[in-house]
Amino acid sequence: MRVYLIRHASAGDPGTVADGERALTADGLREAQAAGRALRALGARLRAILCSPLLRACQTAQEIAAKLDPCPAVEIRDALTAGASPRDYFEALRPWTSGEVAVVGHMPDLGRVAAVLMSGAPEVSVVFKPSAVCCLEVDLDRESGSLVFFHGPDRLAELGR
Repeated sequence: MRVYLIRHASAGDPGTVADGERALTADGLREAQAAGRALRALGARLRAILCSPLLRACQTAQEIAAKLDPCPAVEIRDALTAGASPRDYFEALRPWTSGEVAVVGHMPDLGRVAAVLMSGAPEVSVVFKPSAVCCLEVDLDRESGSLVFFHGPDRLAELGR
C-alpha cells in the first residue's frame, strides 16, 4: 500500500492557546492547499486521510482533501494525537491493506514512523517541516517501507502551481 505521511501545516505559536486548539496560520492554510494541489498533480488517489484530533492537523487534512479529486474522507483518529507511537500509526493504518492512504500528524511522531518503516530504527528520526509529505510503499505486516518521495513545503508549492 502507499502511505503519505504529512506533517500539519504552520500553526499559531505554542502557548497562545491550548495545544489542541492551535489553528493554522494564513501561511499554514496556503501550505496545506499547496500540498493538496501538489498531491493531485502527482496523481495521488487517496482512499482516506487519517488525522490527529488536534485542530491544526484536522484543518490540514481538510484543506488537502478539498484539493483532491475525488475528495477523500477525513477520519479523525484519537490515537494519532501528538505523542503517538509508530505502533499507533500502524494500527490506525491496518484497516487499509491496499491503495493509498494519508496520515496527518505531528513531529517527532511522523519522523519516528518514517524511520521505522525505512530502516527499522525507532531511535532515528526523519525531520518534517510543516506540511512536508513523505510518500512510502508500505508493507504493514513487515512494518517496513521504501521511500517514493519526500517533498518539503517549497517543492510542494512548485508542484501545486
